[in-house]
Amino acid sequence: MGKKLSICRGKVCKNADPDKKIKKFAKSIMGGKRIKKTKCLGLCKSAFAVEYKGKPHSCPAKNDLEKLLDKKD
Repeated sequence: MGKKLSICRGKVCKNADPDKKIKKFAKSIMGGKRIKKTKCLGLCKSAFAVEYKGKPHSCPAKNDLEKLLDKKD
């Protein structure tokens, strides 16, 4: 499946503007790999969500995303 990262583009996440807050940060961690957009992941309370390795995750802050991307599994 690989290490694919998709940013939620549901209404709540889109209004949280993850492109500005997170996308650049994620690209630096992912080594320049392409980051995609995905439909609503249903984690609207998190203020933004991502899909990583086929599973949805809430990442309301940069350090949450960093921890997620650094996980070894």
